[in-house]
Amino acid sequence: MVDIKNFAVVSGMSGLQKVIGARKDGIIVEDFASKERQFIATRKTNFVLLEGISIYNDGEGVSLAQVFTDMRDHAEKTPPPSDKADSQALRAYFAVVIPNYDADRFHTSDMKKIIKWFNLLKAYDLLKDTVEETPEAVTTEKISEKPETISENATT
Repeated sequence: MVDIKNFAVVSGMSGLQKVIGARKDGIIVEDFASKERQFIATRKTNFVLLEGISIYNDGEGVSLAQVFTDMRDHAEKTPPPSDKADSQALRAYFAVVIPNYDADRFHTSDMKKIIKWFNLLKAYDLLKDTVEETPEAVTTEKISEKPETISENATT
């Protein structure tokens, strides 16, 4: 699945922001183009991490990471339409990528945002899969089954 845990949408800022760090009262983000860093306070500004977004479907919902993965995998045969495309073209595209999406709750405006975000991540070559961490090698040492006892019969 595409790794999107370090990206956020911030109210009042266009596009996506890369999350550089977090503090208890907000996050530090970096703009893709200008590389300018800025602190975003949670008490003044709303933000949503992309990993927390999912798309309505017939079941539990589809994570945005899975949607981006499917879009990337379908890009050869079915490239995404422009974010300026009409609603019929957008709905036809997402019917291929997410066959069972909920047409009543997954709006055209949401589709346009997803395509904009996908194109931005693709332009910066950030549609990479999540790297799975391998568990550290476990060392096996023979542990004695009985602890050593100290004799109390020793004379002083």
